Amino acid sequence: MGKDKQSNAPHTVHVPAKLERLVEKFLTNRRKDVSDLTAALDAGDFDTVRIRGHDMKGVGRAYGFERITELGAALEQAALATDCRAARAGLEALADYLDAVRVRIAAK
Repeated sequence: MGKDKQSNAPHTVHVPAKLERLVEKFLTNRRKDVSDLTAALDAGDFDTVRIRGHDMKGVGRAYGFERITELGAALEQAALATDCRAARAGLEALADYLDAVRVRIAAK
C-alpha cells in the first residue's frame, strides 16, 4: 500500500493555490467514500456505488485528480454490471491511490 499499483510510484498532483482549501476536503470526502462504498457493497447497494462512482468521475478532473475520475468511472461501470469483485477492486485501487497521492500547491 502507499503506492498506486498501476505505476508503482507515488503520485504528485499540482493544484492551483485557489483550490488549496477545497482539495483537503475533497480528499477527505474521497477517503470517506471508500468506507461508505464498502458498506454499500456489503449491503448489495449497487445504486449507491453507481451514483458515487459517477460523481467521482465528474469531479476528479476538476480538482486535478485524473486518476479519481478514472476510478470513479470504473466503479460506476462495475455497479452497472453488479460486479462486486470489480467494485471491490476499484475501491482498493482508490484507497491505494489516496494513500499514495501527494499534493503540491502552485505558488500564488
